[in-house]
Amino acid sequence: MRKALLLFLMLSVSILFALNLSAREPELGKLIFEDGKYPQAVGNTGLISFYHFTGELGNAGLILVIADPKTGEMEPFDLEIEEPPPIGSITWSKDGERLAQVRKDFTICDIYESPRNDPEKLTKLTDLTPFIPDMDTTQMNQYKLEPDMLLNAAYLDWSYDGTKIAFSMLKVMDAAMYILDVATGEVRQIVPEEMLGGSPSWAPDNETIYFGGQGRSGKYPSPDIFQFKVSDYSTEPILNSAASELYPEVSRDGKYLVYTKMSPGERQTIFVYDIENDRSAQLVYLGETGSASFPMWTADGKSVIYQLTVPGNTYPDLYQIDFNPAIFDK
Repeated sequence: MRKALLLFLMLSVSILFALNLSAREPELGKLIFEDGKYPQAVGNTGLISFYHFTGELGNAGLILVIADPKTGEMEPFDLEIEEPPPIGSITWSKDGERLAQVRKDFTICDIYESPRNDPEKLTKLTDLTPFIPDMDTTQMNQYKLEPDMLLNAAYLDWSYDGTKIAFSMLKVMDAAMYILDVATGEVRQIVPEEMLGGSPSWAPDNETIYFGGQGRSGKYPSPDIFQFKVSDYSTEPILNSAASELYPEVSRDGKYLVYTKMSPGERQTIFVYDIENDRSAQLVYLGETGSASFPMWTADGKSVIYQLTVPGNTYPDLYQIDFNPAIFDK
């Protein structure tokens, strides 16, 4: 009996020791901006834009700013939008000189372009009227819809050569991903509605787009990350586990994807995927609370900026964490 008890105690100590070794201290990087969300690189300038909360109530409390992560300086970039901008409603050209944005204050929903140095100079890029769902008054009342809810463009990303913009078009009952030819205004659907494609990210080859979509990794549908080829319209899953994988962004050398991942029973955090070698590694390790999302590469590819949400904070904050390819060998 005493031997059995001793064996049990030794086993318990071993388990506790192993659990202690497996526990990992939080690795968040450094706080760079408070009260901000949806970070996005302003092309290759080294600057970022994000939506900053000024502490005021109402729409006036949410403004788009351009900021320098190295100095902490930021300044407002006034789009003169009446309502708070939705997620993914802007995209910068890769040289940082042009901004494409979704506007609902002029039309029901269209994409416009403006120079960075003159944001009030708007050029309309799309006419999405033909895509508006045909719903009568009875249906509108049934679903409690207003006209501006029928169509929304979101999750924009500009190709490296500046000739195309990939985006999602969300309708009342479905969503699909499209490519806009900037010069002609032609809009082409590239993935079917059932995939619910979103958050596209162009690779430097101007041929490959990575995006989050509805997959079937296991018994049930789950968000996965897919690769789309412009040349033949082929689509294949790249990251399709039982976890939810979302918001991919390709590094400027085309070698890595940064993305969010949330495994069953765990909180959402940031991972990096090695495209050539087909392997992933966790980049951000959370503490006891919080979740990380909306990652983006810095212009030099040496670090990742992401949004950290912590219970108790009114708004999320932006953190920056270094990236070293050696994490794949741990």
